[in-house]
Amino acid sequence: MTDFATSKQYGTGWKEVFFGGNAEAEARLFATFTNQMQRVQVQIKENEHAPVIRRAFHAKIHAGITNAEFRVLPDIPEDLRIGFFQPGATYSATVRFSSASGGIHPDATKDLRGVAIRVIMDSGSMQDFLMTDAPTSHARDARQFMIAAEAMASRWKIISLLKLLGGLAVFLHTEEIPPSLRRSYDDIDVATTKAAGRSASDLFSALGYEPSREFNALNGSRRLLFFDPQNERKLDVFVDTFELCHTIPITGRLALDERTIPLAELLLTKLQVVQLTDKDLRDIATLLHRHDVGTNDDDVINADFIAALTADDWGLWRTVKLNVERLHEQIGSLSLDADASERVLERTDLLWERIEREPKSRKWRMRDRVGDRKRWYEVPDEV
Repeated sequence: MTDFATSKQYGTGWKEVFFGGNAEAEARLFATFTNQMQRVQVQIKENEHAPVIRRAFHAKIHAGITNAEFRVLPDIPEDLRIGFFQPGATYSATVRFSSASGGIHPDATKDLRGVAIRVIMDSGSMQDFLMTDAPTSHARDARQFMIAAEAMASRWKIISLLKLLGGLAVFLHTEEIPPSLRRSYDDIDVATTKAAGRSASDLFSALGYEPSREFNALNGSRRLLFFDPQNERKLDVFVDTFELCHTIPITGRLALDERTIPLAELLLTKLQVVQLTDKDLRDIATLLHRHDVGTNDDDVINADFIAALTADDWGLWRTVKLNVERLHEQIGSLSLDADASERVLERTDLLWERIEREPKSRKWRMRDRVGDRKRWYEVPDEV
């Protein structure tokens, strides 16, 4: 285990520490992990009805290279020259490209993609590296990884009722984000049902997240808050509904997507923001750049669903209108090329036209008489 706490720069001040305090305790813990992983493999075999036990994760290989060469740059910075990372060094290597799932699924199935590299030193010793296309790792260490592994193998049934939203969900729905729309992903937002709220709390606590006890005690029926102090990361759990500036129902259609809330709800969680941030604007543009606007949820933004919600909630309609106008005004600040900007604005206009065509409810029409004279949105709590 490597401790980065004493280091301000990679390669400086590293030290080895052991789970449990010593090598023997760590060896016992790793033996436990081995047994747990074997149980995970058996569980996945049963879930997938597989003829044999496969890898617990990254079971499907897309390409394998057995005669690869691993080269270290000749001008590698001095503080990174550690172990076999020496200037100009060359080693034999194998490379494996794969999907993250423990099952064998069609290539078109949405999944994380991984690359595993095994570097073989002259002494015969080996060093393995694992990379995925996710912007951040889901586990900070081996202990947390095993809890997540057991959850994904359905020891925790709650895992099927947890769906991402926010920036990470936008990232997962976008194969290639234009460079000018890319942004950092600092926090994690998920949605779940009210019935699953307690189990979600137990799972995140087991994963090492620290609950905000006072906030959760006051708001747990609709929202839970957790912190990962080691990575300075916040985890927000929205229960049944998404409530910030406006209320968006999010759990009635959770089954439509395996990993995130549906695209329509995902876009609405951004369009409902009154104090729109640069990240929100980029996420809105990213979704509209990547996805068509249509009448279903088959990898398109369901305009019928959005129109129905805004036709019954004048305040939500008003904020969506505000942000549609902002997108038109600020599209130039995103530095997209002409074709990309045109695509985003065309889909924005198509969505707005569908919203305007939807017959409005009596409640909507009555609120429309008041207009902007009365505040139409909630001011979210700072957390």
